[in-house]
Amino acid sequence: MASNKETLTSVEENTHRQRRWGCTCGCLSFLLALTLTTLAFTYFALKPYPLASPARWLRPQTRGFGVLRLSTADTGFADLFSFLANQVEEKVGKTLNENERRALRSAMLLARQSPDWIFYPPIYVYIENEEKSSELKFVLIGQFRHFFGYLLCRSFIQSLEIRPTQENAYLSLYRFGAKKDKETIDLALAPQNLLVSNSEALIKFVAGQEDKTSPMSPSERFMTYYGELHTDRPEPGEDLAFILTNENNIISSFFETLFASLQQKQVWERIRETLAKHSVDPADFLALKVSCDLKSSDHVVCTSTFYFERPDALQRFADAAKLLEGLGVTPQAKQAGIAIKIESRKGRDSVTVTVDVTGLRRIISEIDYSHSSQRASGTQGASTDEVTSGL
Repeated sequence: MASNKETLTSVEENTHRQRRWGCTCGCLSFLLALTLTTLAFTYFALKPYPLASPARWLRPQTRGFGVLRLSTADTGFADLFSFLANQVEEKVGKTLNENERRALRSAMLLARQSPDWIFYPPIYVYIENEEKSSELKFVLIGQFRHFFGYLLCRSFIQSLEIRPTQENAYLSLYRFGAKKDKETIDLALAPQNLLVSNSEALIKFVAGQEDKTSPMSPSERFMTYYGELHTDRPEPGEDLAFILTNENNIISSFFETLFASLQQKQVWERIRETLAKHSVDPADFLALKVSCDLKSSDHVVCTSTFYFERPDALQRFADAAKLLEGLGVTPQAKQAGIAIKIESRKGRDSVTVTVDVTGLRRIISEIDYSHSSQRASGTQGASTDEVTSGL
């Protein structure tokens, strides 16, 4: 009987031992599967996307292209970005509830620490214009470094409880400024890109384009000046490089749209009057090239090169540009810490105008971030008028 009891005990112990091993192996298998799944997701989420060539989104109606290099390695951009983040937190935060303020603080903290980790530094800018039309369409393309960057941006937008106007598996479209008297601006989120544009059709073209190598045959004039940008070998300190060809006289439309977006139409009108006094016709421009170097959050140097075909038009514009060199700001602007220095230089087929601006912090600090769409002629407009009243 004792032998039988010992045998039964041995069997029970073996059974318990097998069960323990089974549970242990099951747990280990689960942990291993979970670890492998996590590693696989992390690899997929952080696997770098290839940086698309600028030629990927060129097509016949492309009139302008620019590269905005937003890198925290650049001291000027890092300083400006930190200043802007503080301004947004201070001014926008006042209009938000507690949950929204927490989301904003988290977003600003993430944006300060890792913009280069989420996006590739070059932001591409394209401007399009149809034949026999002065209407301009633009798109800004920010390219995610990896899928995780897309997930972070998507989570942030969802935390703000902003509903997309259109959404599918490949694109989420958010519309702003949908008013009768105001042009709409679309923000679009795609797995590889963050897009800002005033054209839904242009956004869908960018998001759906598959060919990554073949140019889309822009005009010969555009390709001539496109080569001036040196996108693969930028000039040292060049934070913005931009070219715009004057097909359909769109340079005038470009400046008109730019000043209108800044709510400074009267400034553009004064500039046009000044050019008209010297018999300068904007239609005489062949192309415009702009290069900017952001020295700090308070100091920027921009160089604009205007290209001409006719020597007489070149000379008239050079004479008008010379008059701007002695133009200073008003005493009120000087007292506010704003200083502008203008120089011009005539070349063989172009005139280069360099504008050195100090006082960006003053100008930026007067922007009403929380009511920008409703802003009329407020403090910022008055300050800009002071700077440009000499025109």
